[in-house]
Amino acid sequence: MNRSFRYILFLFILAFPCMISAQSSIPDEMTEGPWFDNQPHHLYEHTITMIFGGGQGNQANYNFAPITTIAYKTADQVREQIKSDKSIDQEEADGVLEFLQQSAPGGIIFLYVTRYSERKANPGYYYASIYQNDKTLIWKGKLKYQPPNLPDGKGWWNYIEIPIPKEIKAPFTFYLNSNYEKSIQPNFGFKVE
Repeated sequence: MNRSFRYILFLFILAFPCMISAQSSIPDEMTEGPWFDNQPHHLYEHTITMIFGGGQGNQANYNFAPITTIAYKTADQVREQIKSDKSIDQEEADGVLEFLQQSAPGGIIFLYVTRYSERKANPGYYYASIYQNDKTLIWKGKLKYQPPNLPDGKGWWNYIEIPIPKEIKAPFTFYLNSNYEKSIQPNFGFKVE
């Protein structure tokens, strides 16, 4: 079994208990309802503001409107979380820290989406990009397939971690665009400070 596969398998095993009760471990501010444009949210010591993409008109006021929210942790914050977690033995922690150093030196973006259709709640439906100072492209890519969770009161939902493969410092901008949109203009934009 190759080394990177073992680390990915380990991360899945590490995350599996979280996936079982995932919605209870997602910060409430990400799940309560749709975010409004230009309204700051404070998560994991960062201020995140949706620049555009918030619900418009009546849809913004519905409790069941689609939700798209993000949070961000630096690589240092993730390292500290792993080191302080007493349920992880040292060998496993070392493997995860090595994987973090190789695959996510810029930290991790946490993306939460709810949608009316199963297909659109799958992260594989989206492309994402990260820009430093709104002009320097840091990373761009198609998100990986992850089956959505069964609908609850807010429809089909998903919560994924997006590793940032290059070092980055806040502030930066995270853009999200659906694969099937003909426009290259992103559907959602978030400023992370």
